[in-house]
Amino acid sequence: MRRSAQVIAIVVAASVIFGAATSQAGYKMEVNENSWISLGMGMRAHVGAQQTDSSDGWEKSLAFDNGRIYINGGIVEGLTFEFNTDVTNNGGGGSATDVVMLDAIAKFEFSEAFNIWAGRMLPPSDRANLSGPYFLNTWNFPAGGTFGPHRYTSIHAGRDDGAAIWGQFQGGKFKYQVGVFQGNGNSESPNFAGRLTLNLLDPEPGYYNSSTYFGTKDIFAIGVVYQVQSGGADSPFVAAVPEVPYDVGPPVVVPVAGSPEVAATTGTFSGWNVDILFEKNLGDSVGTVTLDGAVYGYSNDGGAGAGASDGLGFFTLGGFMLPGKVGVGPFKGNPQATVRYEQYRNDITDVTGDRIDAALNWILDGHNAYLSLNYGKVLDTDQQEIILGMQFQY
Repeated sequence: MRRSAQVIAIVVAASVIFGAATSQAGYKMEVNENSWISLGMGMRAHVGAQQTDSSDGWEKSLAFDNGRIYINGGIVEGLTFEFNTDVTNNGGGGSATDVVMLDAIAKFEFSEAFNIWAGRMLPPSDRANLSGPYFLNTWNFPAGGTFGPHRYTSIHAGRDDGAAIWGQFQGGKFKYQVGVFQGNGNSESPNFAGRLTLNLLDPEPGYYNSSTYFGTKDIFAIGVVYQVQSGGADSPFVAAVPEVPYDVGPPVVVPVAGSPEVAATTGTFSGWNVDILFEKNLGDSVGTVTLDGAVYGYSNDGGAGAGASDGLGFFTLGGFMLPGKVGVGPFKGNPQATVRYEQYRNDITDVTGDRIDAALNWILDGHNAYLSLNYGKVLDTDQQEIILGMQFQY
């Protein structure tokens, strides 16, 4: 109860602050062009029902998915910061009622082509991760685990501790991002991560991206990612046991992996992906088409440790948004339909998992306000869900 009260107090206090700021200077307060602070907030929640392999029927679901407070600011010329918090219903480094640090980034901005970011942040990774749940083109984030291809290491919500150098050219037509991060904490070596992005139509300026722009941009973007960490596979191997002659002493008990007697070693983790986003506004009388997809490959040196996997996965998504708004009174938005299929094959367990999600969305104000009616099913199982999700941010 105490933690719940703390969360409510924080949200109420933030609402008061935002309300005061709105009446005076919007969400941004400036001392001068280099010294300023901005405040924002976001929330996601859903109602629905799920069915699992072990259940006899559908189980209701009414959940607060997460809430975030965004704080950005400038200190002096060329030095800015970003600090975001997260309250999540999925744990994420704490219990369901804990406020956890999402981002804490110091940003040294030398030029458009050269910047240094350091702290807790999103490493160079795939488009979905650099979009996050609030800027995706469908409600559910690409799955990990058995049934999905998304399995880059992170501390919480895709974030990791480290630093990156990044830059862009021609306003975001081409971007590079390279950095070193903690990765698997069991390794003494850092995780090296890099991403290159080429935009053949409209540019995407900045470190982050979206997975849809709802027709405000025409996008044909190709991204390539590679991550590698020596000792980052979390896959212990049994050390070689020397042969013992049969006539020397009692039988020898061979220790198993993970026991103190074994000098367990850890393999190298490597992961890569190629992602492509095509989005085209076909005109005010037609609508906007979205095609999104990515291919992922992972190697953990063939290890069988917890979470280790060698394998290949992908997802593909198609969407279409109608041009006309529908609704009642001030609540009018664009209808949008999306379908996504994702698959991952684990070469160690020889198991292939796949999932499909189909959604009808009502886009009230882009990523700031929309509703999503989503059906998801893990194929060849009884696992399925129907949810009505709502997202609001300011």
